[in-house]
Amino acid sequence: GAAPLEAARRGAGRIARFDIASLAPSLSCLARRLGDVGDALAHVHARGYVHRDVKPGNVLVDAQGQLKLGDFGSVATVGAAPSDGAEGDARYLAPECFQSNYRPQSHVDVFALGASAYELATAAPLAAAGAAWQALRADAAPPL
Repeated sequence: GAAPLEAARRGAGRIARFDIASLAPSLSCLARRLGDVGDALAHVHARGYVHRDVKPGNVLVDAQGQLKLGDFGSVATVGAAPSDGAEGDARYLAPECFQSNYRPQSHVDVFALGASAYELATAAPLAAAGAAWQALRADAAPPL
């Protein structure tokens, strides 16, 4: 059921972690819900920033049931100088994030949102390494 949403609504304005997997959404429901996160990313990107840690665990729900993007601890400006290593959770990172000369670009957040959607739609955790990880980045993931 909608227990996570109801619990958040009872929270009187507090923001809680959103467990979309417990809602067992249809693909169309999932697409609509993740659209809220896409809107948040568009807002971040329009201001010249890259989130760099988009994943289901960083999606929050407010008391009205709206999804919010949280955890801005890895945010960087678009085109910032390369860092010492990839930022974010390897399961959701685009392949270019692992290149030594990588400069943050907004499309890596879009990749991470897509990887998150794939994980939620299949109800199977994404691999952090190995053949399955490579397949997702080579556009060779099994179809839904």
